[in-house]
Amino acid sequence: MDGITPLEYYTRHFPYKELARVLTRNGDALCQREFALEGDFYKRYVVAKDWEDLRRQVIAHPGITSLHVGPVYSGRVARSADHARSWPARRELVFDIDLFPDYEWLTLNRADGSADMEACDRAWPVCAIGAFLLQYVLETAFGFKEIMCVYSGRRGVHLWVCDNAAMDLADDARSAIVGYVRASLTEDKMRATTGLRRFVETNEMLPAAQWAFDELLVREMGLLDPLEQRLSLVDRLNLSHVEALQGLHEDVIDMESGVAAWERIKTKVKDTGQEWMQDKLNEVVLAYVWPRIDENVSLHRNHLLKACFVAHPKTGRVASPVRQEDLFRFNPASVLTTRNWTGGATPACEPQALPHYIEQKSQRTKTKRARPVEGKARRFSRRERTVHRKPSPLAPQAEAMDIEDMGHVLAT
Repeated sequence: MDGITPLEYYTRHFPYKELARVLTRNGDALCQREFALEGDFYKRYVVAKDWEDLRRQVIAHPGITSLHVGPVYSGRVARSADHARSWPARRELVFDIDLFPDYEWLTLNRADGSADMEACDRAWPVCAIGAFLLQYVLETAFGFKEIMCVYSGRRGVHLWVCDNAAMDLADDARSAIVGYVRASLTEDKMRATTGLRRFVETNEMLPAAQWAFDELLVREMGLLDPLEQRLSLVDRLNLSHVEALQGLHEDVIDMESGVAAWERIKTKVKDTGQEWMQDKLNEVVLAYVWPRIDENVSLHRNHLLKACFVAHPKTGRVASPVRQEDLFRFNPASVLTTRNWTGGATPACEPQALPHYIEQKSQRTKTKRARPVEGKARRFSRRERTVHRKPSPLAPQAEAMDIEDMGHVLAT
């Protein structure tokens, strides 16, 4: 019979040894790492001397449904009352991109309020775009090289920055990084702020954002196929007072497809010849594609997050690592799930490969990829040169990322 219980999964299939390898790869002792167990009750401050001890405690927890990973302590794992003697000293810098409720323009719930997993799966490109852009900023602005992207198992994605420098960050430094990458939107959330647009332009990321919106959201996801979404996009522009754009609402309704409606909007704005109007359109695009993160996950070292390969309690789907080059090909519906377990494993979920899902850019061969003669990358990567930007003061040795790398990944 298909399907297994959470206890069976955590007893026979969860990759404890591989997880321990990741959590100790920078020399941290596993026994100084805090874990939490979720089941009939939530238990924090769990300590394991090795992966076998962790497995023993997980499967002994009543009604086990999930395993959470917390910080590395300065000494023994201690409750908050004992922090004078031992405190959360190190933790991966983690970012959580959750489609609901942060992306207000997405409809992901059924009438009864439950998550519509088919709708969440169709919206995966939003997660992929956000993860890609966020990883790009983390690499170029802060010099981080060891980043693991993990599908959450439901409607989001987690980025684990595993560099030693990231693990050592104090809470105020984490807060500064969050402020640096924050989705700065207008008060009504209709557009990105001018400051965010200029930040994206300065870092030469605007072509990537435009390409992602055009190809992934409009064409692949069908974002503008519903009439209400077309009208919403026009409303976001807030340019009805401009004579040349009057009647744009009626125009987009008359278009036979969302793609045609989007082309009509771009043409009308371009034909005005006004740069400030194009800027406003770009700010609308950024409001759709710029990553929106759950900041509380990133700000503090004592925060806990579900471990890689946890079977999500509400969906049964395994939280699966995704390589950067597979972000836009990944299909959330293809991951292993305890609810229709067949005993097999997809390439995206091979537990023995877990440590290798951490990007190690410093070990990559720095060879420049040839630009495709045709294809999506040409529309996205309009200038053949390396991106050089002012590095963050938090990482004065940050390396530049070749913009061809972004074009290659997006076009693959």
